[in-house]
Amino acid sequence: MKLRLIILLIPFALAGCSNQLMPADSQSDKLVREKDIKPYLEQWDNNKEQIARLSTMEEDLSLLIQALSAQTDIDAIPEPLKRCLPSKLQPLPTKTDLAKV
Repeated sequence: MKLRLIILLIPFALAGCSNQLMPADSQSDKLVREKDIKPYLEQWDNNKEQIARLSTMEEDLSLLIQALSAQTDIDAIPEPLKRCLPSKLQPLPTKTDLAKV
């Protein structure tokens, strides 16, 4: 019985000993990762203001598009613009077009 217990404990002891080497490797991996990531972090820091400005511009453009959409009568497309549209993108007939038929 003692022999079986010793045989079962040996693999656990070996596994425990091999795990003690892991932190040294993981620290070197961490340093490598930090060296790899550092240029990207610097680039991010340099571009933060530009990204924030673009985000603000995108919000402003979205508001302008919403305002223009609210003011635009989509049914009334001028004739010169209708001729420029490809046949697949021709607008649906308007109420006035249907009344003419």
